[in-house]
Amino acid sequence: MAPVRAHLSRALLAGTAEARRQLEGSPFLAALFTGACGSGVYGEYVRALYCARYLSGLREVYGALEEALWRQRAHPMLRAVPCDEVLRAGAIDEDLRCLAGEDWELLRPPLSAAALHAERVRAVAAEAPCLLIAHAYAAAVCESAPAPLPCAWGVRTFQCPVAERGECELAQLASCAVTRRWARHLDTLSLREDEVDEVVQEASFAFRLRAQLCSELAQAA
Repeated sequence: MAPVRAHLSRALLAGTAEARRQLEGSPFLAALFTGACGSGVYGEYVRALYCARYLSGLREVYGALEEALWRQRAHPMLRAVPCDEVLRAGAIDEDLRCLAGEDWELLRPPLSAAALHAERVRAVAAEAPCLLIAHAYAAAVCESAPAPLPCAWGVRTFQCPVAERGECELAQLASCAVTRRWARHLDTLSLREDEVDEVVQEASFAFRLRAQLCSELAQAA
């Protein structure tokens, strides 16, 4: 059967909706983004500590994804992936140095959820490289969510096109700049319906892995 061009972007928005809602409802993200850490110097210290732990977990995932995309850069489905929101390992390193100093890696807690997510990315890269697009999409959308990183850190690390990331209420809608850019790429891919389903399932899994990371961080906090 010849591949049929499907609207992968719409399928991803619909098929990952529940996983995204669960992630956005994470108590850890709520504490980080709503000021629940408290006010004053101590509150800012706690918030910075939480953010450093969160970023250190993301660093492991983004590092694995960046390496996998580079290794599979010649794959026909991955050549034109809009990676601006994905190749962020270096920027995360910079933010971690700002938050925790040059020796931030010494303070990096081992996070089993981050290791599991990174291992999944490596396994996909080896066995089904086309599914890397699901993890790249999830990474881009995660950092464009309505509950973003604090503006001063998030803009520098993830370069969201919205001037004030905290005001972005459209990240999961077609009007979001990140979502529009990804939609233009995704909908040029010629995929069978079963292949679309596989990408959507893998993207949902990627969002659930991020939620698992947030759950682990909440327990540690």
